[in-house]
Amino acid sequence: MLALLPLAIIAALFTYFYARRKESKYKELPSTITYSGFIRRTTALAIDLFIIMIVLEIVVMLYNFKYGNSLYEAYSSQDFSGFLFRQNYVVPIFMSFSWLLCLLYFVLQQGSHHQATLGMRIMGIKIYDAHLERVNVFILLGRFLTMILSVLPFCIGCLMIIWTRRHQAVHDKLAKTVVCREW
Repeated sequence: MLALLPLAIIAALFTYFYARRKESKYKELPSTITYSGFIRRTTALAIDLFIIMIVLEIVVMLYNFKYGNSLYEAYSSQDFSGFLFRQNYVVPIFMSFSWLLCLLYFVLQQGSHHQATLGMRIMGIKIYDAHLERVNVFILLGRFLTMILSVLPFCIGCLMIIWTRRHQAVHDKLAKTVVCREW
């Protein structure tokens, strides 16, 4: 996780300046929608992570069916002393694949016309920019990468959803996005 910190900082700077290339204030919400709170957003995230976990488990099962149990053996081995020096390419490739899958899952679904992942749709929430319009995919990419900054210091950046006026986390503030519920 700490290895991704420089990437998160670069993404945060990019997102901050890209989202602010046009000076804009947040648009007032119509009476039909409200800002989404911490519990609703956390539940949507849990649903999304469960879906991703199922997909990753299917990939692991298919890999193990074809090549044997090498992925499980690499994780369950009690001897980690030579782990970095072994020619075990499976774990880094799997970790990269899972990270890329998460990135594509969140960015592409939130950038679609639904403006929400499957978990967000189930919970009835959508993501908007400051003008309550669909968010640019580049902003969503930066927002996803800056989630690392929200999680690192004891999840304080995510807990900010509870007490900020628009229920925004650090990554929402950097990207100038809001998450709203419609029912």
